[in-house]
Amino acid sequence: MNEAQRQAVLHFEGPALVVAGAGSGKTRTVVHRVAYLIAKRGVFPSEILAVTFTNKAAEEMKERLRRMVKGAGELWVATFHSAALRILRVYGERVGLRPGFVVYDEDDQTALLKEVLKELGLAARPGPIKGLLDRAKNRGEALESLLSELPDYYAGLSRGRLLDVLKRYEEALKAQGALDFGDILLYALRLLEEDPEVLKRVRKRARFIHVDEYQDTNPVQYRLTKLLAGEEANLMAVGDPDQGIYSFRAADIKNILDFTRDFPGAKVYRLEENYRSTEAILLFANALIVNNALRLEKTLRPVKPGGEPVRLYRARDARDEA
Repeated sequence: MNEAQRQAVLHFEGPALVVAGAGSGKTRTVVHRVAYLIAKRGVFPSEILAVTFTNKAAEEMKERLRRMVKGAGELWVATFHSAALRILRVYGERVGLRPGFVVYDEDDQTALLKEVLKELGLAARPGPIKGLLDRAKNRGEALESLLSELPDYYAGLSRGRLLDVLKRYEEALKAQGALDFGDILLYALRLLEEDPEVLKRVRKRARFIHVDEYQDTNPVQYRLTKLLAGEEANLMAVGDPDQGIYSFRAADIKNILDFTRDFPGAKVYRLEENYRSTEAILLFANALIVNNALRLEKTLRPVKPGGEPVRLYRARDARDEA
């Protein structure tokens, strides 16, 4: 473990931002930090929440922790959606959800939109409308607010007809006792904002929070994170604005850029040693990424020296590129 990783691992209380470049060992750092909190600081596994962005990453982290930590089964390792769903399964009735509510996947969502369009006698395609719904829910915005940003006609529908479709979709979803993917986070946020008792209980279960890929959090995930962190703010956010790729899903790079403003007194740790790529690749990558206008200062340093020079290949077409 290098010195920067060690410093991040030894961070105890209060907010911290780990700016972790690609191949810098961020998962190893988080896993060792969790182990440190339990073994050296007396934190109970049942007080730790680690949020990853994919189920695969969550399973990988769980497996690593099982090998290192006694009582790892009590750790809460989850994606934002699975963590929110777990909260709603216990407390969802407090925000009007039916016991045993179902969650619609993308296919279910598209099928329901097709039914609504047919019911209203409209020939529009459901895909663009679904994208609009997802965008509104990821931002946590009212549908009317998002529609005001659109041209007069979108997906072949006027704003008025589009609003009719979206409202009818929400009515049908509620009538069927279902949530779509975007609803999971919104209902969890509403529950925690409106019910202090539930918020207190969940905060007790998440006294120490780790959030991976913080640069890819959307406005709703950001609000959930701040709410759970509370005044104690035992939050360690891990990410790299240079790797932000989910703006099309409403991810907001400002969440990581403004971390030290959102959490005054936050410590910043930079993982700059790269264990994955050669020196030649990193020299090229650093020269490119420095042109990013919105970033946190960071220079990746190679552990592997040398390497083949980077060559620029101009493909004739998509087939040639493949």
